[in-house]
Amino acid sequence: MMTRFLSKRRAIVIGAVLTVILGTSYIFLRDKEDGPNYESPGSIVESYAKARLYVETELVIACIVPEKRSEPMLKPFYGGVYKDSQYSIEILNVELDGNKGNVTYHATLELGEPYNEAEELNETVPVAKVDGKWYIDREEDWL
Repeated sequence: MMTRFLSKRRAIVIGAVLTVILGTSYIFLRDKEDGPNYESPGSIVESYAKARLYVETELVIACIVPEKRSEPMLKPFYGGVYKDSQYSIEILNVELDGNKGNVTYHATLELGEPYNEAEELNETVPVAKVDGKWYIDREEDWL
């Protein structure tokens, strides 16, 4: 009887340890961008949209024109999706006037189990070129 108790206890401990290991590996091994892609207006919008979707606050802030970053931005915003969700972005239009412009994109998000839903978004984002790099030209207003 005592050995059965110890084996159940051991199984619970092993299960808990495996859960912690899997959770930690998910956090550190999930697909993250190293930093924004500042090469073109479309590429910064793609970096920005993906960072917002995956709730990578620091990456969202890094996409915004440095002079427009503010203290409230340092608070993380909430949301995000499961890693197995399918996300795609299509740049529909880029309008530039010198170092400023607007990028319109279409994003599709297909949520996996248990939701099995799809969401779509069309958004026009102002962009600006500063010191040879493209940024999102607006202040975020999330809290």
